Amino acid sequence: MVAWRPQLYKTTGKTRGAPPDVVSHAAATIDRIVARSNATPILTLRHLAALSESDYAFLRAVTARQLAEPYRVFRLQKSRPRQQQPGYRTICVPDARLRRVQRWLVDNVLNHLAPHPASVAYAPGTTLREAAGR
Repeated sequence: MVAWRPQLYKTTGKTRGAPPDVVSHAAATIDRIVARSNATPILTLRHLAALSESDYAFLRAVTARQLAEPYRVFRLQKSRPRQQQPGYRTICVPDARLRRVQRWLVDNVLNHLAPHPASVAYAPGTTLREAAGR
């Protein structure tokens, strides 16, 4: 994350005509996030689009559920012992643009935060066997 500069943020907000109370509250929110973690603060969907170098209209369509399907969904047969019934695993592959934003969020936000104690499946250092055993 680029070093947080509240004075620059406030000056830019004033220059762009943003209401002073909105800028002040946003700066305070960023201060709290930066103080607690090294995660990149995201204030709005437009802010996420700018940070992740993504198309705002695309992100808006995804969040408004206006796209036909931002994921390609298919099933794969699970490998299994012979005596068990066949099982299937559903795979959901995001659109390349969405995948890029998701990767940006993982790298710049989620990897800088501690996971919830009940969440073990994707916690760094947790094996699949440990996750399945909980």
